[in-house]
Amino acid sequence: MRIYLKQLIHAHRAWFAVGGGTCVVVAALAAATVASMQPLPASLQLQPRPGADPRLLDRNGIPLGGPLVAGWNVYDAVPLQTVPEFLQEAFLVSEDRRFYVHGGADWSARLHALWQNLVNL
Repeated sequence: MRIYLKQLIHAHRAWFAVGGGTCVVVAALAAATVASMQPLPASLQLQPRPGADPRLLDRNGIPLGGPLVAGWNVYDAVPLQTVPEFLQEAFLVSEDRRFYVHGGADWSARLHALWQNLVNL
């Protein structure tokens, strides 16, 4: 039995290498996913600067348009519960149609992106 196992490993050494490499790639993707799911440190949180209110006002003092700081609206944050359900669904459909299927980390999309990156080197 021991000799058979050695022959099997020797004959299929390339497949074992591919399997091991695949395990390493999957582990790296899993680690990257876990790392990306952590909240940002407080030093990286976008904080509005005092006195840097970029709002444009009309002659009556009413703001024109939405306030943006570095491309992000940080003044009009609302709790998720106040956003209508249909708007939440619209965001999910436009951003990630398979969100409810994969539960957060879309491995098939990640592997497809990896494949596309390798093909288009």
